[in-house]
Amino acid sequence: MYNSSLSGLEESKKDEPSQPWVIPLDKVLLYSLPESNVKITFRMPSDVVSNEELVIAGEFDVQVRGCELGEYFLTQNPYQPTCKNCAGDTYVLNPFAKCVPCPKPHNCTDGVIRLKENFWRHDEYSDIINYCLPTDILKCKGAFPGNECVDGYVGPFCQNCDRSNGFTSFGT
Repeated sequence: MYNSSLSGLEESKKDEPSQPWVIPLDKVLLYSLPESNVKITFRMPSDVVSNEELVIAGEFDVQVRGCELGEYFLTQNPYQPTCKNCAGDTYVLNPFAKCVPCPKPHNCTDGVIRLKENFWRHDEYSDIINYCLPTDILKCKGAFPGNECVDGYVGPFCQNCDRSNGFTSFGT
C-alpha cells in the first residue's frame, strides 16, 4: 500500500515570517503514486489574516504525473514512491520494468535509446530497430525519437515522399 505524503511545508513558511498567510509552494514536495489524483485540504484560522474568528478552508486536486519515457517506478520507500531515470548506458520503455542494456551500436542517455544515423524505428516506445536500406540510408536521421527522416521524406524507413509538406517526387 502506498500513501501520499507532503513535505517541506514548515520550511516554506519560514521564508515569509512577516506574512504568515503566505505559504510559497516551491519547497513543498508531494509524493504519491504516478498518475494518481491527490486531494489537498487546507485550514487556516482567519485571525492570522484579520481579527475575526472564522476559519479559512479549501481544497484542491493535484494530478501526479506518470513516469515518463526512460523512467522506472521506484518503490523503495512506500511514503515516497517516485519515478527515476535509468543510469548509464541503459534504457526502459515500460515504467514497471527494469532498465536493460542499450542495444548496440546505439547510445542510451536518461533511460532513452538514441539511434545512430541510418537506423529507424516506429516510435520512441519501440526497441525494434531496423537498419535503413542502402537506397534510403541518407534519409534516416536516427537520434531520438528514431523515426525522423531528412526533409522531404516520411514514413517507414523514410521511403515515402513528404507530399503533405509540399515535396514532390520526380522519376518513376
